[in-house]
Parts: sequence; structure tokens; C-alpha cells
Amino acid sequence: MNKIVIAIILINLVSCAGTGVYHDPDSVEVVMDTPPGECKNLGPVFSSSNNAIGGIFVSNESLLDSSMKKLRTKAAELSATHLLIKGHNISTGDNYAYKGKSMNSASMTGIAYQCKRPLS
Repeated sequence: MNKIVIAIILINLVSCAGTGVYHDPDSVEVVMDTPPGECKNLGPVFSSSNNAIGGIFVSNESLLDSSMKKLRTKAAELSATHLLIKGHNISTGDNYAYKGKSMNSASMTGIAYQCKRPLS
């Protein structure tokens, strides 16, 4: 019985090891230029949103906002402190659920950075 409890504890510890401290997506600073100072490039992040469920009632602005939130969340999962936006796109396609209406999707790309923050 003790071996099972120890095994469960070890599995939980290993699964929580991850890449480091998880940051709140709202604390990830969005930047348009490479962040200054000592920063580690954590790699590219991608996100997309579409109006397949909400149909024509979802604006392009809402799609971009949703895609940005997803992008910040993905950066936060990598322990990023900064997110450099590289690009965005809105595309239109046929939406067969809403005959004759178009379906839009928004996608965003960025690069996640982990920077040393100055002590206040």
C-alpha cells in the first residue's frame, strides 16, 4: 500500500515539473519589438479563433481578441514574461451551417520571451 502512495506522489511531482513557474496570462506583457535586457527566447506561439459556432454575430474584433487571449495563455504556459507579436490574419471561408454566410477566422503568431524583471 505504501508503495502505491509513493508512486502516486512521484507521478504527480513529475507531471508538475514542467518548464518552470506558470505566469498569469494577464501578466504577460505584449510588445511590438524584441524586449530589451536579458531575455530568453522560448520559441514561437500560435493561436486561432473562428466564428463557426457564433456565426455572423461574432465580429472580427472579437475574433482577434479571443485569438490574443489564447496566444497570451500559450506564452504563459511556457513561463513567458513577454510576448512579441509577429503577425495576425483574418480569413473568410464558406460556413455551411449558415447557408450563404461566410465564416471568419483569426490567427495570431508571436514569440514568447522570458525576461528578468527589475526588482522594485
